[in-house]
Amino acid sequence: MSVKNKARLLLIDDSMPDLRVLTEIATARGWAVSVAFNGKDGYHKARLSHFDLILLDVNMPELDGFGTCRLLKADPHTRHIPVIFLSAAGEQTNRLDGLLLGAVDYIVKSYANEEEIAARIAISLQRASYESAEEVDDRSINDALPSAVLVRAAKQILQKQIAQPPVARELASQLGSNEKILNEAFREQYGVTVFGWLRDERLRVGGQLLAATDLSITEIAESLGYSSSQNFATAFKERFETSPREFRDGLRRTTTS
Repeated sequence: MSVKNKARLLLIDDSMPDLRVLTEIATARGWAVSVAFNGKDGYHKARLSHFDLILLDVNMPELDGFGTCRLLKADPHTRHIPVIFLSAAGEQTNRLDGLLLGAVDYIVKSYANEEEIAARIAISLQRASYESAEEVDDRSINDALPSAVLVRAAKQILQKQIAQPPVARELASQLGSNEKILNEAFREQYGVTVFGWLRDERLRVGGQLLAATDLSITEIAESLGYSSSQNFATAFKERFETSPREFRDGLRRTTTS
């Protein structure tokens, strides 16, 4: 897609004045515009239609921009679409959060310089035109089901905050869902609840750390959110039928023999 051709933009914002300004900027340059007034609607529209770029407001009720971006980037149908965050807050932490989620740019909502905004949109469109979009075929369609997307996005949050994960209600809220739906999605994918999966994931990561690092068992337990090394050791032995120390010693004997 050449920027000279009619690029399709999806604007996701709950502010009518801001949408009006963005629409004027886009249409003046020949870009087609679709609008969504909240994160959930925007995510569903992105799944149903082809867009070349998404402009996404950070601060929206129910499902904010960060939660919307997590869903977009967890879905094979939409993860290739470049996302530019829009926010009235220009703090560096907000910008870093947005970029770490996969956004290509972060525009502060002053709109004082429309030419700069248009240029940054054009640059993102031009960059996207050189990147081939991932095709969704029959082999990946199961990974694009809503429950799979929800689970994938939740896992990303839990893996990043494995030592201090959000409670189930808060986790579901970050993804525009609720605790019941989120647990049902995990049961569908893994046969366990969200925190049943997290318990297994902590032990899986614990095994990796025992095998690949020289961290003490206490340090590993703390990094995974266990209140004590004894609690970690008990859970590890229940899961793998060996203690963390025996597990590590056995690996070391194997590698040196």
